[in-house]
Amino acid sequence: MNPDHLIALLQKKLDFVTTLANIGMTWWVSSVVFCGSILAAVWVYRKEVASSPLFVWLAAGLTYFFLSIVVFGIFIVCAVNHLETQTHQILSYLTSNESFSFIEFATVRYGMVIGTTSFVLVTVAWVALCVSIRRHEATIGDNTSPN
Repeated sequence: MNPDHLIALLQKKLDFVTTLANIGMTWWVSSVVFCGSILAAVWVYRKEVASSPLFVWLAAGLTYFFLSIVVFGIFIVCAVNHLETQTHQILSYLTSNESFSFIEFATVRYGMVIGTTSFVLVTVAWVALCVSIRRHEATIGDNTSPN
């Protein structure tokens, strides 16, 4: 293979790492703000939410939404791993020394793992909030019965 083409391809792979890092950071920041807003709104209006006939649908829909954020984080980590493998293959064509290590891959990967873990915690907090709201509604309903 032509070394100039391999170097150009290598540069494109490294540029894509930067793109993945930017996508990951935008994903994380916007998702934190949006998830925090959702949790805060449900907490503030928990009595209305708990008594809503659509509570189960809301709980299921938002659980799916929070889990989709986690899946997106996993997707980015997998993409970084695949990109790192491709980069090492290109380097093996260019040089006999395969002991290259790129801090960019590790940084993006570990940052995305940490960010994804934060959304696992958000999902757990959401499920705990739903259970708490439902239990609270059940106890209020038991206390107000005419028996």
